[in-house]
Amino acid sequence: MKKVFLMLLVAALALPFAGCKEKTTAEKAQDAIEQAGKDIQKGAEKAADAVEDAAKDASKAVKDAVK
Repeated sequence: MKKVFLMLLVAALALPFAGCKEKTTAEKAQDAIEQAGKDIQKGAEKAADAVEDAAKDASKAVKDAVK
């Protein structure tokens, strides 16, 4: 019983030090920058896909016009 009580006591004392902590302003800013970078990358990929689709459509239209 002493071992169980001792384990609970150690866990109770360690929890405040190892528990969840609020992010600092610098960490929040870094997360925001990383997310913005990911969003920009996704947007660039979508734009590249749109340009590729437009090029295919234009090519098809030229081929149809030549016929």
